[in-house]
Amino acid sequence: MGRVPVPGRSATIAELAQLHPRSRDATTPNISERVSARLDAVRDRFENERLTRFDSLIALCVAILVYLAVTWPSTWRHLWFDELFTYWIAQAPSVPQLLKDINLDLHPPLGYLAVRGSLAVFGDNAFATRFPFLVSFLVGSLCFYRFVSRRLRPVYGLLAMLVFWSTPFLSYATEARPYALILGFFGIAMLAWERAIQPERSKASILILGLAVL
Repeated sequence: MGRVPVPGRSATIAELAQLHPRSRDATTPNISERVSARLDAVRDRFENERLTRFDSLIALCVAILVYLAVTWPSTWRHLWFDELFTYWIAQAPSVPQLLKDINLDLHPPLGYLAVRGSLAVFGDNAFATRFPFLVSFLVGSLCFYRFVSRRLRPVYGLLAMLVFWSTPFLSYATEARPYALILGFFGIAMLAWERAIQPERSKASILILGLAVL
């Protein structure tokens, strides 16, 4: 049996370690420190990794395919109550009548006009009603990707876009309401603003910014 420290006598470190085996691990990194060190190593490798333009393009195409695979089934579901306003107003007999019927829903006319054109191309179905908003949401997401990529790296822009898609906002991509249009024009305005504040800005960037905000 090991020697037990006598009360009243100062115990040595070795004796305390024998009585409390866990104390021997006090100087070694614990699990959280090991995980933190591993994550730091992954982060450093991730930041130092250089992707070519081709690699970034391939990764972006894969992300778009994932977006379509996730959202495509939802574009065919039945229209719900609010979406029916978009659908019926877009099917007005004429454009002047469409503009008059907007008073029933009180939203900007662009969404109804886009749905009207989509129905003429793809036919009378739920997918055609939602298609303009599916594209608009993707445009806004790509603008977000571009905005972050210019400030950091393309890989960070891709991660930012994927994180955005993981939020509940993704449901607006397949909803025939103007929310996706707002996102799309916001993304365009964000890129135009970024270009407009540069010393070598062009008149086109200022014009695009104004139109996107409107």
